[in-house]
Amino acid sequence: MQDQVSIKVGMEVSNITDQVTTSSGVLAYTIGSRNANTTLQLRNNETQILAGLFRDDEQKTRRKVPGLGNLPLIGKLFSSNNEDKRKNEIVLLITPRIMHNLSPASSVYSLIPSGIAATANPLGTTGARAVSASDAMPSSPMVMPQNTPADRAKGNNMLVANRRSRGFTLVELLVTLALLALLVTSASPVLQLSSKRDKERELKRALWQIRDALDAYKDAVDQGLIKKAADGSGYPANLAILVTGVENTQDPKKKKLFFLRRIPRDPFAADTEQSNAGTWRIRAYDGALDEMAQDVYDVSSRSLAIGINQQPYSEW
Repeated sequence: MQDQVSIKVGMEVSNITDQVTTSSGVLAYTIGSRNANTTLQLRNNETQILAGLFRDDEQKTRRKVPGLGNLPLIGKLFSSNNEDKRKNEIVLLITPRIMHNLSPASSVYSLIPSGIAATANPLGTTGARAVSASDAMPSSPMVMPQNTPADRAKGNNMLVANRRSRGFTLVELLVTLALLALLVTSASPVLQLSSKRDKERELKRALWQIRDALDAYKDAVDQGLIKKAADGSGYPANLAILVTGVENTQDPKKKKLFFLRRIPRDPFAADTEQSNAGTWRIRAYDGALDEMAQDVYDVSSRSLAIGINQQPYSEW
């Protein structure tokens, strides 16, 4: 009643206290018991700690060297005694929870007329009627469930869900946009540096391919596989020859020798309509550049930009 619970608790703990051997050789045990009885008056969801059952355990152990440990006086030097004492206590935590509260039984009341009503309807006539307690007494207040921690957590979750369904406020949107702008601003230099490093890697690869092809062409001329002009240096007249091929003079079928599948493009070239071969600066064997060059001894980038290593791309 009134969200209170009366609990009568009785605890009993039994344990083996001693071991006895009878004269007939039967092994018997001595069992000790401890009892604790109490009555608790608790409210709903109220926790009560119940303690008081103590247990004392004492264990004595002696170790000795056979023969030497039994000698008088000096026997203690060859033996050891250990004594172990322990005290245990049983603690119970009792928390009652009322699932269904008790309601008073509905009583039956009889109306006894008095005064004028008694004259009109004397006692014992059929005019008297029986009414239940629900008609004669005001309705009892409704018992509301208590607000437990689980209910409060559920209510908080519902508040968070309702807030999420409403969306974000203007301040939250402005803060989010400011953070995004800060991230983009800080990441932009990193992206630019990464893109520049990728282009430098492509430039190195293209220069290696073209220069390896030029050296292979010169080796073929020196070996007599390619006919050399009387006043020539042994290098190709242009880059296109490395792709179109040159006739092998030592092959009976006059098959061609190819040194490149395609001419790589300068990744730093600004003119997108320019051919791949036109993106490179040509240097002849005698030092002439571009249109003045009679052959192709080396190539370099036309870009005036400076690399990450602080060296111009035209000098790579």
